[in-house]
Amino acid sequence: MVKLENEWLSIGFAPENGALVSLYGKTAKHDFIHPSPLRNGNPFGIWSDFFAPYNFEFNDNSYKNIFYSAKILPPDPGQIARTCINPASDVTVEHAKNTIVLMWQANDLDIKVTVSLDGCKSRWGMTIANRGTYKQSILPVFPWIDGIQLSKKTGRMVALNQAGYIADLWAHEGGAYGNCFHNSAQFGCLFEADTEHALGFYVEDELCGAKDIRYVEPSLQVRWFPDKSLESGESITLPSAVILPYRGSWKQTAAAYGVWFRDTVQPEPTPEWILRNDSYIGAWVEKKGDPYGDTALSTSMDSLEELAVGHIKNAAETIEYAFYCAGSMKTDNAPKSESLHVPSRRHTDGWNTVRPDMGGMAALKVGVDRLHENGKKVTLYTEGLIVPEESELFKQIPESKSWLVMNSDGNNFGPYTDSKFLHMCVGCVEWQDHLTAMIARLVRESGVDGIRIDSLNFYFWPCYNPAHNHASPFDYNLWVQQLYAKVSAAAKAIRPDILLAVEGPSDFVNRHFNLALHQMVGDQIEYVARDTAPLRVALPGFVLVQWTGGGVAQSLRLLPDGSGHTGDSESAQLSRKWFSVRQAVLQTLSTGNAATPNPISSSADMHCRWIQSGSEDVIVGVRPEEAHGELVPVLLMEDTVCSTVTIPLGYAPADLFLYDIEKQTTAPIAFTQDHRGVSFDTTANWFLAIACRESGDKPVMLVGDGLVKRGGSVDLFIYASMVEDKAEVWIEPVGMAGAERIRATTNTTITITVPESIQVGHYWVTATGRGLRKAAKIIHVFE
Repeated sequence: MVKLENEWLSIGFAPENGALVSLYGKTAKHDFIHPSPLRNGNPFGIWSDFFAPYNFEFNDNSYKNIFYSAKILPPDPGQIARTCINPASDVTVEHAKNTIVLMWQANDLDIKVTVSLDGCKSRWGMTIANRGTYKQSILPVFPWIDGIQLSKKTGRMVALNQAGYIADLWAHEGGAYGNCFHNSAQFGCLFEADTEHALGFYVEDELCGAKDIRYVEPSLQVRWFPDKSLESGESITLPSAVILPYRGSWKQTAAAYGVWFRDTVQPEPTPEWILRNDSYIGAWVEKKGDPYGDTALSTSMDSLEELAVGHIKNAAETIEYAFYCAGSMKTDNAPKSESLHVPSRRHTDGWNTVRPDMGGMAALKVGVDRLHENGKKVTLYTEGLIVPEESELFKQIPESKSWLVMNSDGNNFGPYTDSKFLHMCVGCVEWQDHLTAMIARLVRESGVDGIRIDSLNFYFWPCYNPAHNHASPFDYNLWVQQLYAKVSAAAKAIRPDILLAVEGPSDFVNRHFNLALHQMVGDQIEYVARDTAPLRVALPGFVLVQWTGGGVAQSLRLLPDGSGHTGDSESAQLSRKWFSVRQAVLQTLSTGNAATPNPISSSADMHCRWIQSGSEDVIVGVRPEEAHGELVPVLLMEDTVCSTVTIPLGYAPADLFLYDIEKQTTAPIAFTQDHRGVSFDTTANWFLAIACRESGDKPVMLVGDGLVKRGGSVDLFIYASMVEDKAEVWIEPVGMAGAERIRATTNTTITITVPESIQVGHYWVTATGRGLRKAAKIIHVFE
């Protein structure tokens, strides 16, 4: 065996054929592979001799459901090619101290694989050259790590579905990178939960191009689709891959990829106010008297000057409005569809003239200005994929019918066809430019704080439209990035600190945009207790808003709120409680280091998270009730048990205190310290603990039911158990026009009088003071 070795790694190859026979992590004291008898064991495969074109796309049988159609996988190369080149002999090996080069000649190809060691990292590169006299078409699979040895019983994996979650080993199939249902980033990790044997990897492709990352038990495969034609004498060099065999958390892989991404891709910085954004909620504009009425999302108003109605309804910092365009004025102008969960009218129209029946752009500008006066933020919904068949776009610009995406058989079938939408090609320059100009107009004339482009990242959609002159039908990731670059430049020229959002997160979105919505679909919700969101660990500057699961799920995944606080359900009540507590540590939650190991709890059903900043460490603990099913909220267990939580802080806290989120109380915590770290006891089912390096601001809470009639008054107790002397506190009713700011002291009751003139809905009340952490309370004003 030919070995490449340093103090962290030992990688072995068979001298007779170059097969990868050992991938040994010295910190794990574990060999992560056992060569498969089904292949020659080379760390690559090259598919050739194609008998069918490489293609995957929507058709009239695959677009019945949006979520299903977005999950359409690229084909297995074995379905379209007869040969997989994987030489069984005749390898040439060149071996240096930290590098090994393996060279083969097979099927008129010169194949070179280079592996080098850099500390705990192994970097793998591959070059393929055509030395024959004829053109060859090939589809490389590299790396192809076969025979992976991890326990099926305790094995886990990073499943990069949107923000990601931790799944059972081999449960996530993978697929096209860029489709955030398949792979939202170019990294992954397979590991054992008990031994922490971890096999991590990431791909150093700064262009974020087309690739199919697959987990096919017991192998990891990166398939560089589509097939590529090499002329005689021509060669191709693939982007490098880093493979990490070690003992430790999957978070080490995520953090390493994040460092590479920031250093290489260099994403545009996220404005500070967006990083601190506490909540982001969607709403639908509804004209009073129209048949849809007020629902969880829709808000009735006569004029867009009344946008505050929707904001007060949800009490969010930032609210996004859809159905504000002229195409939304007509009711029943679209067929009802199981695949499109919106009322039977148009949420977008591809032209986005602001509704004249609600005052047009002038009224929208007034509504936005009023919300700004209340300290709120506003974004507008735009659509990047679909346009209604009857849109003004096709009337005003007839040639825009040539901007459509075209499947290989010439049709425009897709997930919204049955709803009478046409699917636009994100790679069509004219559509990119039209969308960019439309967004710039909306930002410039309305004064909004942000724009969200919907749909695009749930797909990897080839386009064969000859009018678009695509270099390849499979450059979808490149096209999306081109669009985002154009929109970012145009919008930031008007407002440099603009919020730029998309529907589903893929890492390359963060090159130019700064926020993405995240949802958990189906059985993924049951994995929420296992760990925080992998993409949050890798890219802390990319704001990922979770709009399913409720406050308990958001606290475990360390993601901002996207589900709102309305209603009287148990989930809504828990979300309001999480809102009131997280204000105390919002900066750490939003920008802190989440690549930390989870604290250890003596109670098996207590799940903990740890996030760091320079001055404090925040620990979140939850005893979640088991949850199954699509989009269900995560609730709490009803019984209570004592749990001892241990965290390797590396210092003795000057202050250590705990918020019982469920009971809305605070208290200092006694702790012990030994070689394992700092330990403390708690009986809370849902807590937030704060460890401070130096003694500083103390916790305060606003306690009360928060229910008040319009024109009535509500009492709140300013609870501050750790403040010995009465400290001055300022109580601020946010957005409650006519309500007075109150000067008070801690551990006293204050009365807020609610003006008769204000809208019914949800308002914030904040408490701030010197030496105190910020507190907040949601007040529900009713008739």
